[in-house]
Amino acid sequence: MTWYCVDLSANSIAEGLYHRLCREFQKRFIAAGAPAEMALFAQTVPNEGCRKVYFSPGSVHYVNSLIELLSGAPCDEPDQDLITLVFGVPDAGAKLFASTRVLDEQMPEGDRPPLLTRMDGHKKPRTVSTGV
Repeated sequence: MTWYCVDLSANSIAEGLYHRLCREFQKRFIAAGAPAEMALFAQTVPNEGCRKVYFSPGSVHYVNSLIELLSGAPCDEPDQDLITLVFGVPDAGAKLFASTRVLDEQMPEGDRPPLLTRMDGHKKPRTVSTGV
């Protein structure tokens, strides 16, 4: 399944494109019934003022025309530590990222440390080990 990315320049953000994109995604997310596989993530590029917006693979069906309009392109799965969930179900990150699933599947059930979800300063859900 393919992720898609749209790069927004500082000028387009200043002109309100990021907020219009978010509102349009939110409308389609709600109209689709808030599917768990549909999520929008963003990454601010430090010192440049631009932003990368990532559409989860499950979003493409619902927002393909939006991705095309914004010249979105297929991309690798984004780094979970660099992105923020903009729209999606609260635990969207934990459900969508293949690396999390692969690690969970490789570790025997009894050896897995307990997990909890916390919100960091950017209100980004993260699954972290309690270290137990």
